[in-house]
Amino acid sequence: MSLETRDFDGLLGDANTVVDAAWATAWMPRAPLTVSAWAELYRVLPEAGAAEPGPWRNARNPHLVEIMDCLGPQHPCERVVFKKPTQIGGSEVFINATGYYMCHDPGPIMWLVPGIDLAERHSKQRLAPSIEASEEWSKYVKSSRSRDSGNTTRAKEFPGGILVIATANSSTAVRSMPVRYLMADEIDEFLRNLNGQGSALEIAIRRTGTYQGRRKIYLCSSPTIKGDSLIDDEYEASSQGERHVPCPHCGAYQVLVMAQLLDDGTYLCSNGECGQFIEEHHKEAMFAAGKWVHRYPDREVRGFHLNALYAPYRLGESWQFIANERAKAKANPALQVTFTNTYEGLAFEGERQQADHESIAARAEPGVLRGRVPRGGLKLSIGVDCQHDRFEVHVVAWGRGQRARIVDYDVIPGDPSSPDGYAELDAWLQRSYPNCNGVQMIGNAVAIDGGNWTEMVAQYVKSKVQRSGQARLVKVGDGYQPQKLYVVRGRSAKSERIVYKPSKTEVNNRERTLARSVGVWGVGTDVAKHILYGWLISDGNAEVDVEDRRIRFPGGSGEPFDPIKPDPGQLPPNYYEMLTAEFFDLTARKWICPKGVRNESWDTLVYAYWAALCSYKLDMVREHEWTALEAALEPRADDLFATPSADAQDSRETSPPPSPAKRSADSRGTTRRFDGDDDLRPTKPARRRTGWVDPE
Repeated sequence: MSLETRDFDGLLGDANTVVDAAWATAWMPRAPLTVSAWAELYRVLPEAGAAEPGPWRNARNPHLVEIMDCLGPQHPCERVVFKKPTQIGGSEVFINATGYYMCHDPGPIMWLVPGIDLAERHSKQRLAPSIEASEEWSKYVKSSRSRDSGNTTRAKEFPGGILVIATANSSTAVRSMPVRYLMADEIDEFLRNLNGQGSALEIAIRRTGTYQGRRKIYLCSSPTIKGDSLIDDEYEASSQGERHVPCPHCGAYQVLVMAQLLDDGTYLCSNGECGQFIEEHHKEAMFAAGKWVHRYPDREVRGFHLNALYAPYRLGESWQFIANERAKAKANPALQVTFTNTYEGLAFEGERQQADHESIAARAEPGVLRGRVPRGGLKLSIGVDCQHDRFEVHVVAWGRGQRARIVDYDVIPGDPSSPDGYAELDAWLQRSYPNCNGVQMIGNAVAIDGGNWTEMVAQYVKSKVQRSGQARLVKVGDGYQPQKLYVVRGRSAKSERIVYKPSKTEVNNRERTLARSVGVWGVGTDVAKHILYGWLISDGNAEVDVEDRRIRFPGGSGEPFDPIKPDPGQLPPNYYEMLTAEFFDLTARKWICPKGVRNESWDTLVYAYWAALCSYKLDMVREHEWTALEAALEPRADDLFATPSADAQDSRETSPPPSPAKRSADSRGTTRRFDGDDDLRPTKPARRRTGWVDPE
């Protein structure tokens, strides 16, 4: 066997020369490129998924140039906000910025999107094809077909960093790593409360704290409902940039708005001295000469807004198509929200229902004191809301017809994140309130919304009772009264009822049982809010008598509120402001709490109502049961001047003793005993034999 030899086509280069060249290349500073310049040089739109495949051209969509350049190290801002319609290029901005970071200014990158489907779609259909199509970009990211490439659907390694595509519904993914570059898409779809830890966006932004001064945060989304839109709130706090373009006839710069778009698809120049019609084919020249004008240029956050009229010529929906969609939305109110959000790029603000806090405060009844149970209040319930440094507590008395009397509202200092932070709250929950006859009453049912601290609230409840919904005994005077403790959490919209029993099988994404194993009950907040709001509105009718009002408030001395020397018998003015903080958007069909507005008294009223329904079935208490409670708690004093009746028992006990109280049978065959302090729960039905009758 002989070895074959072959001549090589060329000789290897000199080792010293190769090493020197490599060192020179490595230490050579990168050329000062902006993000838009990098995209112009190296970004290639792939054949699949691009309307115009091929090299990226900034001139095709010049509106995006300044937005992209704000994401580069040359610009001092750290946060960029883009409020936009659909299909205007918002996603292309963070694809270009990601390519720039990977190739030119490396660091850890996170893409944050609403759900897994969108994450995979972005990775497979947008990012991966863009990397493969670009010769420059593909040098930095190994092929996914390589065994040790570090290139997967949700993570892509590159020299100097890694790109992670995370979903906003996973707290583990959001908290998994420090981030220098955060690219958040469709933030209005993010969860507002991620596993009780706060907003997914806030958690992700905190991940960038390590790189403060060098970080870049890009927030991009179509807005939703006014007051409930994250991107709208972020834009309002930004520089509020609008794109101004010149009229091709008079040259006057103006912002393109839907009001100037005519039904035939032409645009009327907003310059009154011009009044010419602008055809859509003028777009390219107009857009090339456009400029961003910021209302608040000194603000640190850079904000940008576009609508669908700015879509590049023949690269988006035409003006005529938009005019037709607008006509449909005008004819069908159900389409107005979609058109406003996805074409105008604005948060929808429809007709709303909102109570007036001043008119409700005027219903406070003089002579009725805060901290005392007024006549007719026969059962007490308590709603508790946890904040980072306090507990907000609402005490409500309930009577016939589910009528409510507000007994007290207080703020208890405490740290809900600490096991020792519940001592003052626990002592407060055990306090008693005198009623009109001096009988001491406690809140028989307490609903605590843990919010971000559900685990700690569950630990507190478990230290008092074994499971949420069970009762403990509270000492009142010489005796004891039962008090049920519930851990609750508000359910999302579209609830069908108010009370939801706790699930026994809820676990987190690590397959570990959550605090809900103690028993976290669900509150159908939308249903409860509709009921309570309806009561507040109906009580404002002048024809409704005070005694017939559904919700009544203590007025103390009846004097105007004095902030220097407040009347302890009154509720403070901010109580009524919080009670009416939320409004119901009639078109969007959802409750909205504007950002930064406190609504604790409203939330705790909902929880107190829930506690009354869940604990002692407020909606099922019957008239004779209310009568029994009245006899025990509010006995009527005898008239000293009344003539004794013939069958009245005298003081010498000559009359026969009264017969035992008869038990009342209801329609379900159950019986109830009424001793005033019972929990109004039915006893077991009596067993019967054929032919048996109840003794008289």
